[in-house]
Amino acid sequence: MTIIIAIILGLVQGLCEFLPISSSGHLLIFESLFNINQNNEFFNILLHLATLLSVVLIYRKKIAEILFGKEKRVILLLILSMIPTCLVVVLIKALASEMFTASFLGFGFLFSATIIFVGDMFNKRKINNSNNLAKIKKGSALTIGFLQGFACLPGISRSATTVNTALILGIEKESALDYSFILSIPVILASLVYEIISLDFTLPQIDFLPALVGAIVAFVSSLFSINLIRNIIKNKSWIGFGIYLTLLSIAIIIFTFIF
Repeated sequence: MTIIIAIILGLVQGLCEFLPISSSGHLLIFESLFNINQNNEFFNILLHLATLLSVVLIYRKKIAEILFGKEKRVILLLILSMIPTCLVVVLIKALASEMFTASFLGFGFLFSATIIFVGDMFNKRKINNSNNLAKIKKGSALTIGFLQGFACLPGISRSATTVNTALILGIEKESALDYSFILSIPVILASLVYEIISLDFTLPQIDFLPALVGAIVAFVSSLFSINLIRNIIKNKSWIGFGIYLTLLSIAIIIFTFIF
């Protein structure tokens, strides 16, 4: 892997991880374009570490409140969300591993677009709930976690799924976004553990410099995308992402099944 390709993939990971457009789906597209077929477990680990650090940096005060302040109940909510997430991921990988191929990608993007459109309709409601994560109901946490599990499939955006599910459940939009980003921390940690366990540390095959450069780009672009989406959801509709994903899904489905 060259440094230029690592920069592009790091940029894609950083931007798409938190924008509602699926980082895994876009990485699959770019890896196909660059004909990257070799194992990239070490590179993926660094990318996930970079995005994890960006969330922790931006949400450091909120994390401190959850761990040591008045919002300790959020820890229970996060655990409740992670339980169905892990169960769904394990079941999908065991029973429907063929869905992790590029042929499913268009349908994954279409699912993400659909939930954005539905969430946008609910986002227009006037909800008087305060921005307090600790007030999220246990049932809502379980539902968000259940649907989050399907984001393991390429093209299905984790942020789009979790935020819009929260909006549909009546959670205030800033709380929905904050909970989604805080929830990304245990999700990324779980993904890191899985990748580390499956990593083959064959040092001569690891391109350290490109991987490091890609991780730095992913970190910086993640900071940008988190702040961007927080501004969008507070002040504007993000239905434009749904339109983009719809057009992209149609193009991919046509290319995959017709040409």
